[in-house]
Amino acid sequence: MRYFYFSLFFCLLFSFRANAQTNFKPGYILKTNKDTVKGFIDYREWVRNPKEVVFKQDLNKPIQKITVANASGFGINGADYYDKAIVKVNNSPVQLSRVGSSIDTTYTIDTVFLQTVVKGKNLSLYEFSNEVKSHFYILNEKTNEITALNKYLYINEQRTFISVNSYINQLMVFAAGFQPGNEKLQAMISRADYSEKDLSHVVLKLNGDSGIQKTIKSNFGTRFFVGAAIKSSKVSFIGSNAPFVGRSTSSVAPEISGGVDIVPNKNTEKMVIRMELTLSRNHFTITDPQSDAVALHSLDFKQVTISLTPQIMYNIYSTDNLKLFVDAGVSLNSNYYNKYYYVSKFNNGSENKVEKFPLFEKFNISIPVKAGVQLNKRFQFFAGYTFPTAIDRYLVSETRQSSVKAGVTYLFK
Repeated sequence: MRYFYFSLFFCLLFSFRANAQTNFKPGYILKTNKDTVKGFIDYREWVRNPKEVVFKQDLNKPIQKITVANASGFGINGADYYDKAIVKVNNSPVQLSRVGSSIDTTYTIDTVFLQTVVKGKNLSLYEFSNEVKSHFYILNEKTNEITALNKYLYINEQRTFISVNSYINQLMVFAAGFQPGNEKLQAMISRADYSEKDLSHVVLKLNGDSGIQKTIKSNFGTRFFVGAAIKSSKVSFIGSNAPFVGRSTSSVAPEISGGVDIVPNKNTEKMVIRMELTLSRNHFTITDPQSDAVALHSLDFKQVTISLTPQIMYNIYSTDNLKLFVDAGVSLNSNYYNKYYYVSKFNNGSENKVEKFPLFEKFNISIPVKAGVQLNKRFQFFAGYTFPTAIDRYLVSETRQSSVKAGVTYLFK
């Protein structure tokens, strides 16, 4: 039943729609008359170039929808910058399952927001990502002419994938015009991949290293945290030949934790990779109330567990000061036990002790999940559940341990 309620909690959290979220960051829009209006833009982790963004001139004012119809560009300060352009969008696929037996040079003409990668005095580099692939463009700042850098894939008669790197020759032409005789640059171009990293390095060199890389090289961030929780752990005895078969016992105790969060995009914090180290202590006691006519059986043991848990945290609802998250990971548990006994007290007054029975494992793996709320960028309040996992294994029986917990985490910025 406890698992059912926790699963229901997860389902309710997932029912929040992504479009209810906001993540307004300082930025600007460039109007069609080239006037700049400062304000705040709802910044998302755009996998594809956005067709529209939400803008507020002030956080207390109504939102405005910004598209290529009413703006010439926009930017999020210190993060991403976009300019409107009319471009040729090549249709040649890069997914191997979609590549044909001939070069696909077809294209569509579209008006889009291009992401600025490099802004230079001679040349600027832009990127446009759609459902087909990532496309790169070079703007000649002297002539205001924009050129699509092209790469094609096709399958030859021998069923081999052939890459036609037209962009190499295109870049060589630019090098001849802006850096004539630069053999090091030519060698760099000949080795360049069709990627943001390599192309941005080439364009910076074409500008004589005077260009500005406008797209932030890394939005990567880290933060540390500490936490505390109250955990209720349950031990259940399963199997036809298990001691205390069909019964369970619980222990309620505090848990402390700490670790580091790896944030792929610190501006949105949509996903977080968490490495968490926890320490907990349990004390379990169980007595068989249905003792036979011969003996009364009991078990009393203490357990200290140190766990390292890599996990993925995902914010399913996010504003600047409120986030709802779900979390799942894998716990690597080192268990330490006291000198315990399985005790049988007989009706005749004698007693028999079997040391370290059942023989619990010193290491096991478990699957924890959590859900919670983050407030004011500092505090996370959460509830968690760890699925049952065996802490001993015999041929016909095992002891399973699970837990529920509630706690708070403090984030250091």
